[in-house]
Amino acid sequence: MSPAPPAPRVVVVATEEAASRWARGIRDGGVPAVACPWSTVAEPLDPLAASVALARRDFDLVFLTSARALRFLAPGSGTGLRAAAVGERTAREARRQGFLVEATGRGGAEALAKRLVRGSPPRRALWLRGETALETGAEALLAAGWAVFEAVSYRTVEVPALSEALARLGTPSAYVVGSPAAARALGRALGPDAFPPPAGGPPVVVVGESTALAARAPGRPEPVVAGSVEVDGILGALRRVLVAP
Repeated sequence: MSPAPPAPRVVVVATEEAASRWARGIRDGGVPAVACPWSTVAEPLDPLAASVALARRDFDLVFLTSARALRFLAPGSGTGLRAAAVGERTAREARRQGFLVEATGRGGAEALAKRLVRGSPPRRALWLRGETALETGAEALLAAGWAVFEAVSYRTVEVPALSEALARLGTPSAYVVGSPAAARALGRALGPDAFPPPAGGPPVVVVGESTALAARAPGRPEPVVAGSVEVDGILGALRRVLVAP
């Protein structure tokens, strides 16, 4: 007799650290969840690029869309520099590096950028980013007349056999997708017939508007954008989509 398939649960697709942290928080909130990392975080190919950019100090603000952007900086690299951060965790890590965090956003990079635009005239921002990051936050700043400089401070390395890992987990009760890159990796692993899921398939909760854009497809149900990048925002969205009609 073959073993029974695993019970449906939320599958969290994000970088290794984020997937583990969010899945743990979702479980602590009473919703069964499992992490399914699509990538790991690695040092950038040019390990000095971000430090050199910070040392120039030809900007007013450092735009931090992820705590990963800080991982490979030398201790104290942000001393005295003003910053805006997406998420409480990113803000905490920035303060440990000496940054003066003047704004913390809970709703993703684009929401934080729009808040910054409303709060001040155009400024000069340095965006510490991932090698393949696609963030609408920087675009929103540019559209408002800000100058945005970029420095790659980390890269993501895709894990092998993501499709096999997803197959072992079975059909989930919902997906949580942490970034545009995670959405694209999930689409490659499952194929266009399965992701984004068709009507009647698992609902998709995404972190941020840019991830929602990557997880959309004509004729498929809209992804649900979590209220924030924090676990409570993700849990709130999951509880809405998991309620039986």
